Amino acid sequence: MIKVSFLLLYKRIFVIDNSWKAARTLFINAAITIIALWAGGFTLTFLSMCKGNWQVLFTDIEATLEKCVDTLELGYALAISDFITDALIIIIPLPFVSVEVPIEEMY
Repeated sequence: MIKVSFLLLYKRIFVIDNSWKAARTLFINAAITIIALWAGGFTLTFLSMCKGNWQVLFTDIEATLEKCVDTLELGYALAISDFITDALIIIIPLPFVSVEVPIEEMY
């Protein structure tokens, strides 16, 4: 939800034309959709990683390794994709705020 709130803030600040056909609106709406699908997908994956046996998660490690998918690989996939989406969200406003200042005005 934090990532989506940042994208909604970007939409409020950087979208000038509220038309759904505007490039900035389409770009930020696509980013919001991708982040929402990413979050929903990992939530459903974590809820179903033990094939409905949630109590296995609270038992010993051997039972978890036997009855669940490889949680280490799932954790790595979440961490790597989380870092990539964070980096993209940080980079999104850079083209919108870049302003060319003439050299004469810099000094």
